[in-house]
Amino acid sequence: MGKYKKQIGAFGEEVAARYLSGKNFRILARNLKVGAGEIDILALEDDFLVFVEVKTRMAGFFGRGEEAMNSVKIKRLKAAAGRLINRLAERRLSLKFKEARIDLVAVEIDRGRKIAKIRHYRDAG
Repeated sequence: MGKYKKQIGAFGEEVAARYLSGKNFRILARNLKVGAGEIDILALEDDFLVFVEVKTRMAGFFGRGEEAMNSVKIKRLKAAAGRLINRLAERRLSLKFKEARIDLVAVEIDRGRKIAKIRHYRDAG
């Protein structure tokens, strides 16, 4: 991945984390490597353990972030989430949650207007 694309992605993840924190999500970790997969943001919201995928795009380029969330990506995220839950259980690390879900946060950056639009999709997986 190119340096510019990594910077855009990192910025989008920071915007998403701040947004979620403002919505009473407790951010537990970011950029967790789980096998061949990665969890962008791991958070708690009430009784939910939330695995958040962040898709960042520049306004007018490469479509909307939501379009990148296809069935293959969802399958990989579910596998990574399952591995992470198993790893927590094996290490006897307990997080208090009743259910788990996958959310998508799409961040669209408009450099000209210096704004970022955020779209949050709960239970996207």
